[in-house]
Amino acid sequence: MENVSVDAVLVAVSVQYSGAVVAEIRRVLRPRGVCIVSFSNWLFAQKAVWAWRTVSMDERAALVRRYFEASADSTTST
Repeated sequence: MENVSVDAVLVAVSVQYSGAVVAEIRRVLRPRGVCIVSFSNWLFAQKAVWAWRTVSMDERAALVRRYFEASADSTTST
């Protein structure tokens, strides 16, 4: 998929497993595009990162925001 080629991205129950997911979203999403992330209270403990397993649903939403903020920091610094 080309860079900045989509207006919207929908992520269903996978963003917590890899920072690479967020990096790819940022790569393909157009400026002012929308990313919708859904997740449930179920998880595969052997796959989910420690920070995901140990927090509440609201804290998970905040963690997703931090993933995007960290990705933005890494793309602007390189």
